[in-house]
Amino acid sequence: MAVVRKVLAQSNPAADTDTEIYDVPDATEVVISSLIVANRSATPTKFRAWIRIDNAALDDKQYFAYDVPIEGNESLAIGHGITASHDDRFYVRADDATLSFTLYGQEIS
Repeated sequence: MAVVRKVLAQSNPAADTDTEIYDVPDATEVVISSLIVANRSATPTKFRAWIRIDNAALDDKQYFAYDVPIEGNESLAIGHGITASHDDRFYVRADDATLSFTLYGQEIS
């Protein structure tokens, strides 16, 4: 069993757009250590983050961050220790196109 610690995904989504940033690969489990959100603008904004288990349709129960405010020129770290397996998908959404998302974790295969 191989364990690889790495940057799993990075994204700068368009404003008000649900954006898939990571799909757990075949024969792989993952442990998410953190999601880092950086606001590259001086203007405060908000974001959302969620996981769709088995690529299920969007549902309110999937969110682990919902309309979280982030100040201008600030970064925010969310550390949850989320576990996921094949075909679980991570999504983000930003009110403005000024947010950068980086997902860190371990892939176990």
